[in-house]
Amino acid sequence: MKWYNKLSRREQNIMKVAALVAILFLLSQGVPGLRQYYSEGQREISQLRDAIARETRLIEETDRWLGRQQELNTIRPTMDDQIFSGDNAPLIAAAIQRQVREIASEYGINITANRLAEAEQGAGWLRVNQGLSFSLTDQNALLPFFEALEAGSPYLGVSAFSLRRTRNQYTGEMTVVGFSPMDNMDEEQS
Repeated sequence: MKWYNKLSRREQNIMKVAALVAILFLLSQGVPGLRQYYSEGQREISQLRDAIARETRLIEETDRWLGRQQELNTIRPTMDDQIFSGDNAPLIAAAIQRQVREIASEYGINITANRLAEAEQGAGWLRVNQGLSFSLTDQNALLPFFEALEAGSPYLGVSAFSLRRTRNQYTGEMTVVGFSPMDNMDEEQS
């Protein structure tokens, strides 16, 4: 500080004012700039943490999805037996009717009418809903009949069912559902 003492009083006052202006400038411009720089750094750190968490979650899910893929590959052969082949709804409806009639005859159930089958497409699958009317004399045959439908190959599910008693017999209606994968070539052409 020897050089400061060598200055005149006027030069010292100018130096004090210049220092005060420099301090004010730093407070008005430098501090907000530092805050913004710090905030941007914190935001980037937060984004990096989110990205790391997302990547870690994806790595963990990769193992799970690979396991699921292996599981599906092992059950795929049995699944192929549970679905109808082809994507022709009338042929699948005919196959459903034939299978239901065969099973129904084993349990003393008489299929009296078939309604027009309804087909729905979605997510690469064809779902065929076949409405049927039936009659039977022994209501105890229904549960084994439904179990045989479910255990049959291809799988048939019952999505709707109603039963009425008329004198010495029972009549009813049901909707039986069968599934078939859509042919990939047809989907690409659509």
